[in-house]
Amino acid sequence: NGKPWEVFFVILFTFGCAGSLAWALRCTGFSRPKVTYIPPPPPEDEDSIFAHYQTGINFDKYDTILVEVSGHDPPPAILTFEEANLCQTLNNNIAKAGYTKLTPVQKYSIPIILGGRDLMACAQTGSGKTAAFLLPILAHMMRDGITASRFKELQEPECIIVAPTRELINQIYLEARKFSFGTCLRAVVTYGGTQLGHSIRQIVQGCNMLCATPGRLMDIIGKEKTHYTGRKMKSMLFSSFIYGLLKICSFCRKEFFLWYLLRVFREIHLDFPPCFPSSI
Repeated sequence: NGKPWEVFFVILFTFGCAGSLAWALRCTGFSRPKVTYIPPPPPEDEDSIFAHYQTGINFDKYDTILVEVSGHDPPPAILTFEEANLCQTLNNNIAKAGYTKLTPVQKYSIPIILGGRDLMACAQTGSGKTAAFLLPILAHMMRDGITASRFKELQEPECIIVAPTRELINQIYLEARKFSFGTCLRAVVTYGGTQLGHSIRQIVQGCNMLCATPGRLMDIIGKEKTHYTGRKMKSMLFSSFIYGLLKICSFCRKEFFLWYLLRVFREIHLDFPPCFPSSI
């Protein structure tokens, strides 16, 4: 209930104390241990990339799940992969991966993203959300062309995928390698707990699709090894995850940042900041 200038000085004092403490700990040798772990490279042979795992899910029962779609004039759902008109390479990789039947989230998400529309989707675990956004994004990239090259020090990936945990982001990365097999697209994964220099070396070798956790992505941006225009992003609304994504989105185009911020506030049922224009 203090006056605005009192609140300001309390905040300034708090951050000042925190900064001084961090500086003192660094000077006395109390700093975080240096991370030296380098993860083993994923297998490169085709059999390992397309290895099938028994999921125990009966996908025939997915057709009974009701789907709610909102938004202005959404594209109609598709019933088969063939209706998506993907390139032959993508269709071959889909078949090699053992995908034969579209799940509900894929039936609706794939045509929406192929149509260049923004999408927020929610579906249960194991319902095929990863393929639902990876396949149309890869189709866009293969159609529009790519710019990343190992000869450029500052990489500009056409797509950045963000997930909150290293397990999830690595799973998405393995799926991206699977669907982009046999193409010129190169996916790279980076997450905390591994050597930052190793991540940077992987990106500098060429990166069209960057899969990252928020903290490590900010580290990479801080090293000025990657730049992103904000065209595609998979975002997951976990309470401890929102701040990192908002900070990342601040590096993107202004309209993308405001679009994402609005949806975050709506999703977590918060009042939108009164300082924002009414048109937003």
